[in-house]
Amino acid sequence: MRNGVGDAGGVSRVGGGNPLRAEHPLWQCALRPFFLGALAVAIAVMAAWLLVLGPGLALPAAMHPRWHGLGLMLGMGIAAVAGFLFTAVPEFTSSPEFEESLLRRGFVFWLPCALLPWLPWPGAEALAALAGAGFLAWLSAQMLPRLWQQDGRPHLELTIGLIALQAALLGLAQALWRGQAVSAWLDALLLAFAGLTILALSRISMRIVNRAIDARRDAGLPVPEDPYLARPPRRRLALALLAAQALAGLLLPEVPRVQGWLALSSAAALAALLGDWHVGRALFRRWPFLLHLVYLSLCAGCGLWGLGQLGLGGGWVSAGRHLVAVGGFGLAIFMVMAIAGRTHVGVALDERPWLPAAATLLLAAAALRVAAALGGPWQMLLAAGLAWMLGFAWMAVRSLPLWWCPRADGLRGCQEPLDEDD
Repeated sequence: MRNGVGDAGGVSRVGGGNPLRAEHPLWQCALRPFFLGALAVAIAVMAAWLLVLGPGLALPAAMHPRWHGLGLMLGMGIAAVAGFLFTAVPEFTSSPEFEESLLRRGFVFWLPCALLPWLPWPGAEALAALAGAGFLAWLSAQMLPRLWQQDGRPHLELTIGLIALQAALLGLAQALWRGQAVSAWLDALLLAFAGLTILALSRISMRIVNRAIDARRDAGLPVPEDPYLARPPRRRLALALLAAQALAGLLLPEVPRVQGWLALSSAAALAALLGDWHVGRALFRRWPFLLHLVYLSLCAGCGLWGLGQLGLGGGWVSAGRHLVAVGGFGLAIFMVMAIAGRTHVGVALDERPWLPAAATLLLAAAALRVAAALGGPWQMLLAAGLAWMLGFAWMAVRSLPLWWCPRADGLRGCQEPLDEDD
């Protein structure tokens, strides 16, 4: 099981059945239904968008070209956040796992977030944004008591990320309903997702990076004396500047240079945050390095965004946005699926070559989308979309047997593998 070979096949021979039944393995751990939902949205929305870009399939009159971005954030993004929090908060707070009946209700509550953006009638996008805000408010209500009761409340800042998402969605909903410009609200929503990405990965990265350091130490290789720490002051500075960048876009849209300088400040703060990752050769192991690339994409994306606002043009702003969205948030979701999506269904991390290859497809999607925004041929948009779809489809193929079927170790729930003691 350690090398990741054979575990999926062993699980896939067991299970199946009707997923609508309460005892189906799909509901045994929160990440299973929500991560599968996120993958379905990631692939379906991009496939539909490619049909618009390639064959020129016309969008219904009531649908705006922005719908693919909104659909991905509302469907894929919110599902990924829910799957992560429902699984991680019990572990962070040493509290019982959430009841399976609650997870089933939550999944039904999430479905309008994924489905409403597809409806070709006026008001569907506004209702989708309201549905997203409502779901996140419900999700916050499930998380807050556990995070608040923990000594020192070290993870309470996760609720701040949820509140930021809710605020952005409520603002977006009212702007859509009134027929006002919504680009600033979409930017605020994307930056809120970027902030929540930083909050989530700060928890995951400490374990992953320190495990890489320990592996080198056990092999007798030189390692840093101190363990890796995701330092709260640096993280909070980056989060504050991302929030200021979003607020500048909302409050001072006629002065883009203000948002430009704040975007460059966000990039600088993220670069400082990357300084925590300087742990020597341990960083270049598979898992730390791919997580590092998420932060690097967020940093570079904010930098391009800022340069565009300072006068280089809208193409640079678009390039920055898409680098944040694809190389930052998209790759982060992929990595959380690759890490939590295995350890919390009872199997070890997958060391096979498919995973870095699929991650490389997502990075290629980000690079191609940036190049297209900066003046490349429109075919780059198609190539970027195809790379995105292939990367997440590869994850779906590898993960479906694990998330759909019972655990191979006979346990039920989100416990990590019994031999996962490092």
